[in-house]
Amino acid sequence: MVSYKRLNPEDVQFSHAALSAEPRHAQEDVPDAEDGALIPRRPPCSITTCLLVVGALLLLLCGGWLLGTMFWLHRPAGQRPHRPPPPAPALGPGANDTAAASRRAACALIPEAWRFDCYPERAVVVTRELCEARSCCFIPATSPSPSAAALARPSGRNDIPWCFYPRDFPSYSLVAVSDTPLGQKATLVREVKTYYPADVLTLEVEVRQETVTRLRVRVRRLRLAASC
Repeated sequence: MVSYKRLNPEDVQFSHAALSAEPRHAQEDVPDAEDGALIPRRPPCSITTCLLVVGALLLLLCGGWLLGTMFWLHRPAGQRPHRPPPPAPALGPGANDTAAASRRAACALIPEAWRFDCYPERAVVVTRELCEARSCCFIPATSPSPSAAALARPSGRNDIPWCFYPRDFPSYSLVAVSDTPLGQKATLVREVKTYYPADVLTLEVEVRQETVTRLRVRVRRLRLAASC
């Protein structure tokens, strides 16, 4: 039969080797929590973080480019680098001068009696630019006397206009002539419009010999009858 004896705490004794071995084994297997916390751990780099960094860099580049462009545009013109103007295109060898000279020579051949006023507006100083803008001839009067110049019209001397129609000015063409009991009736047609605001392209001319000493000429707009 086995018997047991109850031991008091004073009777229990441990050796120094056993006490020191067990704690050392525990320290080797389980690391200290305080020592592990001292080592910094780097968080893993994710794709979202990389995209945010790249977007921030692009935003900075765009902002710098925009600021530079605004500064360049608002900079005074005197501070910009001077660039010589491009060379002007070479003109033809006097082609315009030759055409103008030939036209003036043709205008000078028109007799003064056949020079009809091309610029009849009053209170207007007719210049060469205004006259030639209407494709008309411009020949000023030659050395008028002071008294004649004071009494003459501003656009001519002795009622001879300085600005008059050339021979090739678009005019009317006679397309039809018919006899009437007292004369003739004709139709005039203009194919090219001129500078007149309400240019009439078709006219009717009626010539009537009413008496031996009276001839009546009537020009009016041709009114075509509506066809059924």
